[in-house]
Amino acid sequence: RGLCALLRQMLPTDVGRSLEGAPPLRVLDLSRNPQLSDLAVAELSRTVQKIPSSNLREVNVRYCRRLRARSAFELLQLVPKGREQAASNLRVINGVDVYALHAAGKMPTSRAAVAEGNPLVIRIPSSFAMGQGTWLHALSECDAYFFAHILHHFPHIPYCHLHIEVPSANDLPPLECQVFEQHGAVKDAGGHDSTSTE
Repeated sequence: RGLCALLRQMLPTDVGRSLEGAPPLRVLDLSRNPQLSDLAVAELSRTVQKIPSSNLREVNVRYCRRLRARSAFELLQLVPKGREQAASNLRVINGVDVYALHAAGKMPTSRAAVAEGNPLVIRIPSSFAMGQGTWLHALSECDAYFFAHILHHFPHIPYCHLHIEVPSANDLPPLECQVFEQHGAVKDAGGHDSTSTE
């Protein structure tokens, strides 16, 4: 609520209450926040929608384990549609460049080209392997629903590609190391263990 109040104070149209001399807020990164709730994301979404002419370029609430499907629907309200694209500076939502997706969707393509097109790549950093059980919370329910709806809204994306970075066995805790040894982690050309799935 305090953050939303700050955003409202930075409204460029509200000169009387604006924060004079305050630097523009371009990136709002709340990722990996274990206390962030669906109610907070809903209030944040409503606030951002009221200030389309702000300098805010990116909003990120990925990897927040408490967020459910409701937050995904709230984030989808931030995706600019039609004429809203010209009025909004918000470009990246949860790591997805929606402006680039809109531009790609306007290009004429055949069904064969769509089937062979570039996928939506979701990257899970190796830092999630640094604690016991952290892999279970790498993607929240909100993340899964949000990416699924992105595929639905942008049909020119053929599929989703999940890339999981796996650190070397020396950097893993004993329990996590045993899990990856059982599943046979594969080393890439750079000598780092990695695996991916679609």
